[in-house]
Amino acid sequence: MHRKPLSLHRGNRGDARTPQRTFGVRGGRATLPAVHWLFTGLLVGVSGATAVYTLWLVRRLFTTAPAPAPVKDEQAEAAS
Repeated sequence: MHRKPLSLHRGNRGDARTPQRTFGVRGGRATLPAVHWLFTGLLVGVSGATAVYTLWLVRRLFTTAPAPAPVKDEQAEAAS
């Protein structure tokens, strides 16, 4: 008895399917949807913000705060 191989894809196909393209072809050139470019820009922006925030934290970690100004004792000045 011949059985079909198991498949993780929906449908009755037992063979692997090639990925389906969701963008169209115009003039022999593939056009990508605008959402693709929106999320690409978003990814670049978030990556840049993460890098800047990391550098700020490292700078804050390795910088020491200035020493506070010495407090003058009024009684010591009056005695001298």
